[in-house]
Amino acid sequence: MAPCRPPGGAALKALVLLSGGLDSAVCLWWARGEGWDLLPLTVDYHERPAAEVRAVRDLLQAANVGHLVQVPLPFLKEVSDLKQDGLPNALLAGAPDAYIPARNMIFYSLAGYYAETLHASLIVGGHNGIDPETFPDSSPDFFTHMNSLYRLGLWSYRKSQHGAQAPRPVRAHVVVLLRWSHALRPMSVVPRAEGRLPEPGPRRSRGVRGRVVMLEVEAPAPDFASVDQHGNAFRLSSLRGRWVVVYFYPKDETRGCTMEACTFRDRLEEIARLGAEVVGVSVQDRESHRQFSELHRLNFRLVADPDKTITRAYDALGILGVAKRVTYILDPGGRVRDAHRSEIDPRGHVAHAEARLRELGAIPSSP
Repeated sequence: MAPCRPPGGAALKALVLLSGGLDSAVCLWWARGEGWDLLPLTVDYHERPAAEVRAVRDLLQAANVGHLVQVPLPFLKEVSDLKQDGLPNALLAGAPDAYIPARNMIFYSLAGYYAETLHASLIVGGHNGIDPETFPDSSPDFFTHMNSLYRLGLWSYRKSQHGAQAPRPVRAHVVVLLRWSHALRPMSVVPRAEGRLPEPGPRRSRGVRGRVVMLEVEAPAPDFASVDQHGNAFRLSSLRGRWVVVYFYPKDETRGCTMEACTFRDRLEEIARLGAEVVGVSVQDRESHRQFSELHRLNFRLVADPDKTITRAYDALGILGVAKRVTYILDPGGRVRDAHRSEIDPRGHVAHAEARLRELGAIPSSP
């Protein structure tokens, strides 16, 4: 789709990178609130989930923005796809499945091209506060250097240095979502926003990975009752005396959730040898779980939580009303022994659960 130049007045033009996720949605609304003239851009990489594409369209419709720069990049693949093709670089074998090599270098270079062409002064992108722990091209240092590359590499940049009426140079304006408390706090990182954003509150560390609020380790796990995919009644406390892996996932039949569920399926025998059971929870209903389970031949319990009470009780409910990707390990006494969160490495939840069960000394229960 060819880029459209929207009608604009004196408002500052901002090119907004849209993935369809929460981070880019916050950026779009934030930039809209600043009164900027918005130029949305989205990149269609290899086998991009259709749900992301729909989300971008829905966001633009909700924001009353009728134009979109849509860039097809079919060669751009996640590591999970590269592994299937045969991956020459052995160092990438341990990379998260969702990692795309040089992703943000490519995305923000494309944004620089369109920003210079369409005379946008700002490039607005959004990232989660935990992204730099996994993705090296999501750190403040990366974006500081990206701004330097705009200064050095864009022809029109040096033409905008003189005179009060001169066009502003292109610069990246990155908004990071800091998940240090229940409330998301957007904070402008590179450079500081002219319209000031809320400062992040005090960091609340609970000794779990990901710097997010989850249940306290050693706290009693909330009991719950619901039905599984087969319509059978289930109560968590019925598993007392066994180790339990309770994992929350966003949605049935999405790419990452399917990958995670199938990995739990394939590793279930080993997890059972450690004396543990697996229970999956999401906010879809029993029928959705039944279809998902049958299609992928899942061999463990999926619990329906359509009213979201279980997901809330475990601090796993996301801002969009679906579960975050969170895994808890409960000991035979019903206490939380480990809490792990990673949105971008679904298979890693399974490996993490196995490793922690061994470290915690889980052993098969007596028959």
